[in-house]
Amino acid sequence: MIKSFITRSLSALVFVAIMAGGILWNIWSFALVMALVLVGSLHELYKITNDARKSFSPFASTKSRNFVIAISIFLLIISFFLNGGLKDFATGESWIARILNSLLSRKFTFADVAVFFPAITMLVFVHELFSKAEKPFNNIAWNLLAIVYITLPILLSFQIYSESGKWILFAIIGLVWINDAAAYMSGILLGRTKMFERLSPKKTVEGLVGGIALTVVAGYFFTKLPIPELQFFTPMQWAIIALVMSAAAVFGDLAESLLKRSLQIKDTGTILPGHGGFLDRFDAFFVAVPFAVMTIWILQQISYLKALIQYLG
Repeated sequence: MIKSFITRSLSALVFVAIMAGGILWNIWSFALVMALVLVGSLHELYKITNDARKSFSPFASTKSRNFVIAISIFLLIISFFLNGGLKDFATGESWIARILNSLLSRKFTFADVAVFFPAITMLVFVHELFSKAEKPFNNIAWNLLAIVYITLPILLSFQIYSESGKWILFAIIGLVWINDAAAYMSGILLGRTKMFERLSPKKTVEGLVGGIALTVVAGYFFTKLPIPELQFFTPMQWAIIALVMSAAAVFGDLAESLLKRSLQIKDTGTILPGHGGFLDRFDAFFVAVPFAVMTIWILQQISYLKALIQYLG
């Protein structure tokens, strides 16, 4: 138990250091970290389904897998461009340079995700028309899962980074980490009542409640940190974001447990000692990020509505 805890803790510290440095340094390091998470997670998802094909027949073909990884990387590159990663690439006063700089300097918004995502989703169906696969809908099912579960949250991370700032994104990811650590410790110290035992025997109701409660408290005090970007939301708004994300993170963790149970595996990989693979580490993140974007948008609309009412009043 102690050895496992030490291994898990040291691995977590290295992981946090790499993620923090990647997100907070600059757009290039952020894109590199997101590319690593994207490719690593997609590779693991397809690998575990392929390895389990003897006992779990529906799996994606190699061509189908490579197609999804390729378009996911393409979307990440587009996100990088739209996030200003190459804003100084074109220089000079020519009309071509002005157009390029205008395109490469704009922010990556939710509208961009809304435009690209449905188009890419339809490409999955179009690809299968020409693939001549024996079971095309097996490919479609796994590929849509990969895009919705992994690629979409990565794109939304770029949107948060671009519109809200790197510290807001880091705080959101931090809330996921806090929830995971708090739930783990609460479960060890107080865990009694099993929760979804058929999926994850070690998870308890006490761990769930402890994780959510401590994450909400942490979110409430984010505005006390000397970071200007974090003052964009009030303590109560941060508490609401933390509450929604904690609940979403739990279901993200359980969803991955459901996948592993279906494939009869313990971990999705071994890259992170004590934690498993990319999917084991980012399962909660992938589900929490879309809910974070939704919550932030709702809170912003409420703020705009209040400001309008005050102005008209």
